[in-house]
Amino acid sequence: MGTDLEMNMTLRSRRASAGLFLCCALLVGCGNAPEAGDSKAMLASYKVLAASLAHLGHKTAKPAPDAATLASLRQVLVSIGKPIYSVTLKKTNANALMTPYGQNGPVQTWASGTPQTVSLRDGILVATRGYGADIMTSEAPSLAQVRSASGEFHRIYYYLDGADQSSTLELDCSFAAGGTDTVTVVGQSYATHRVTEDCTSPSVTFQNVYWFDASGKIRQSDQYVSPELATMRLQRVID
Repeated sequence: MGTDLEMNMTLRSRRASAGLFLCCALLVGCGNAPEAGDSKAMLASYKVLAASLAHLGHKTAKPAPDAATLASLRQVLVSIGKPIYSVTLKKTNANALMTPYGQNGPVQTWASGTPQTVSLRDGILVATRGYGADIMTSEAPSLAQVRSASGEFHRIYYYLDGADQSSTLELDCSFAAGGTDTVTVVGQSYATHRVTEDCTSPSVTFQNVYWFDASGKIRQSDQYVSPELATMRLQRVID
């Protein structure tokens, strides 16, 4: 993971280039995560993402229909021509669609149409920005260890608390196989096998869940961010 100074300089540069648009995007960019075919929030996130990409000079999809279904929304997301993640804070159901923004070694940063980013190492969440109580950096397991569905790992989170102060959270975590599921990501179904990660500390207990598709990628996951933000759902929409 890069230094906080590098990340902050990168974020300031991006905010400056997006200008007034990003201020407007903050007002309309987050909606409720789609439930059982309800695509309204995902559509709102798409419109913010598409407008942001257009402003920054990237290829964008044709406008999505106002009454888009998840299946038709997937078609316009494919036409953007970029990998896309759907990121949802489960505590508030705030949703954003994100495309690749930067690479620092094995860690890839994904950005929405607002000044929010998530940084992933092979699909494992290691940092966030723009959410408030962010993960500034963390010590997280490797993809291989998660995929093995066995063993233990000592996690360490360095995050901002509700008072914007730096805090540290250390937990002992263990992995286990969790069976098979069919996971639907924006109108596309995937056969997956589930891996759970149970983490405990004297003050916090949570479970991360990872759904691996046939290719071995994490197609969907629920991963802990911080005590204030709780869990984030990450879905790989477009590869």
